[in-house]
Amino acid sequence: KWSPIDYSKSLSQNNVPAGVVKIALSGENAYILANGEVHAFKAATGEYVSKLTLPEGFVPGSLAADQAGNVIIAGPNADYDWSGVSHPDILIYKMTDPNAAPEELIRYNVGNAWGCVGNAKVTGDITKNAIVTLVTSGSNVILAFEVVNGKCIPSANNAAYAEFKAVNAPYTAGGAPNHACALPAGPTLADGILFFAYGQESVESYNVMY
Repeated sequence: KWSPIDYSKSLSQNNVPAGVVKIALSGENAYILANGEVHAFKAATGEYVSKLTLPEGFVPGSLAADQAGNVIIAGPNADYDWSGVSHPDILIYKMTDPNAAPEELIRYNVGNAWGCVGNAKVTGDITKNAIVTLVTSGSNVILAFEVVNGKCIPSANNAAYAEFKAVNAPYTAGGAPNHACALPAGPTLADGILFFAYGQESVESYNVMY
C-alpha cells in the first residue's frame, strides 16, 4: 500500500538544474543527479543540504546506492551518446562518507566496443564485496565489475583498468542505456543478474529476463 506524500519540493528552488533525474538513498540523505550535478537533500524532510564537489572534469550520468548505503557515481556522461569523443574512459566513483570527496572505484576504457554505456547499478557492499553493472546500448552485453574486499579486480592486461565480465543478456537493449536495467542479484556474479529491457524487435515491448 502506498503512503500519502509527505512533502513536495521543487528542485529549481535549490538551483538544481533541469534534466533527467536519478536518486540514491544513503543514510539520512537522498542524493539527486540532474544534468551532471549531484545534490544532497534530507530524505525525511526534503531540506536542501549541499551540492557535492566532484573531481574536476568529471560529469556523471549514473547514480546508485548499495545495500550498505554507499553511493556510486558513474560517468563521464555515461548515459548519453559518446559520439565525437575519442575512446573515453568509464569512471565510477564511490562515496562512503558524505563529508569526504568521492574516491575512484572503477576505471575502464570502452575503446570502440560500445558508443553508449551507462545506467550503473550495484548490489552488495562496495567496501567489502559487490557487483557493479553497466548497460550497453543497442546490444545484449552487460558489463559486470566485481568488487572484492573493497577493491575492483584489476585487468590482467592493464592494471590501471578494472577487469570486467561481458555478460550476454537474453534480450537486446534499445538505443540508449536507460532503455534497459541490469541489476546484480547478489554480491557475486554467481548470484546472477536481473535484466529488464525495452527491446529492438519488430514488435517492441518491455521484457523481464534474468
